[in-house]
Amino acid sequence: EESDTPAVFLRNMSNSPDQAAVSTTPVICVGDSLTRGNLSADWVGNLRQMLTDEANKPVLNAGVNMQCITNVKTRIEEVIACKPSHVTVLVGTNDLKAQASEFEGWLYKVFGKIPYISTLETYERDLSEIRDRLLAAGARVALVSPPVLGEDISSAANQQAKAYAKVVERTAANGGER
Repeated sequence: EESDTPAVFLRNMSNSPDQAAVSTTPVICVGDSLTRGNLSADWVGNLRQMLTDEANKPVLNAGVNMQCITNVKTRIEEVIACKPSHVTVLVGTNDLKAQASEFEGWLYKVFGKIPYISTLETYERDLSEIRDRLLAAGARVALVSPPVLGEDISSAANQQAKAYAKVVERTAANGGER
């Protein structure tokens, strides 16, 4: 188990009430393996170093490999329980991959334990629900678009990634100012 997760943060807070009373609210980065950073660049670690040095602010990594938006939606209460000041949400790459390939879709259903393969419409619905729950909990929310898939920007997968990016932009704009 990683030491920088919401689960560890909550356990430490419950084990040390004095620390809970004086601790600052964390920044939490939630998403899939792109957020976890053990299969790609660790951008959350870079953010942690910057915020720890400048603001003494804890940064938690709530990225989990092989997760889709439905997985993130089911574990958002753990993020909210940490009472974060800010939350980044970067999810959708695995949803795109599951749509692009029947085999990958099967992998995400079996190993990622998702109930269904997201469509653009269900992705938008779930992202809006995640945004609304985080905003209702008092967090400032930054929604991040999934990256392109591969080098051919005109490929069908990247056209779908572009559509996902538009959903993220629309969902962020419809969330109001915080």
